[in-house]
Amino acid sequence: SSAASDVYKRQGDMTFDQFKGILDQMPRLISLNLTGIGESLMNRDVWRMLELAKSRGTYVWFTTNGTLLTEGISRKLINIGVDELVISFDGANSETFDKVRLGARFNDVVEKLERFQKIRKELGSKKPKLAFGITVVRDNLAEVPDIVRIAAGLGIEETIIGTGLVQLDSPDAIHDPKTPRPTNEQIQEIVREAVRIGKERGVKATVAAPETAKGKECNCVKPW
Repeated sequence: SSAASDVYKRQGDMTFDQFKGILDQMPRLISLNLTGIGESLMNRDVWRMLELAKSRGTYVWFTTNGTLLTEGISRKLINIGVDELVISFDGANSETFDKVRLGARFNDVVEKLERFQKIRKELGSKKPKLAFGITVVRDNLAEVPDIVRIAAGLGIEETIIGTGLVQLDSPDAIHDPKTPRPTNEQIQEIVREAVRIGKERGVKATVAAPETAKGKECNCVKPW
């Protein structure tokens, strides 16, 4: 429809002036998540946005796929004082990760996170807190406990297990048609194992959609 076409044409990066105009209307803003559709670090104004929000004492965080965490960008994020980074991490090996998280490479992201942690230690900073965001689909469900183990090895503080962010019968959740659909009991068992491993290894394992862990499917709960 023409209306849908108009919306599509209006899509694009938020400018710094737009961002400042919105922030100016919220002088007591406590927390800000700079995640949109796409990779936040590709917005040319992101550094000015981060600096402005931090200068106002706001807790600033966003999700990134980790592919752009070069040494220079890592240092800037740490020096600006970004409070939290959620790394999209959707597989425990190259085969699954590269298939589910298109455009990212398992080994590359792991190497960049290892370097990020070294730089943060070198700079003597506890920020940003690092978390894994796991979008659970059929192909990677069984690997969730191992992703928690990887997080522990990398010094990641939290894993956010998104068991209800994608309906497991939707096309987005099925990369290999031969992967069987899990039962609710299997989902629950895997999530329990991941949480147990997290407790063992000092990683907070948070289930983003607790209803799913109890055997019910739901859509993204973030708006609520």
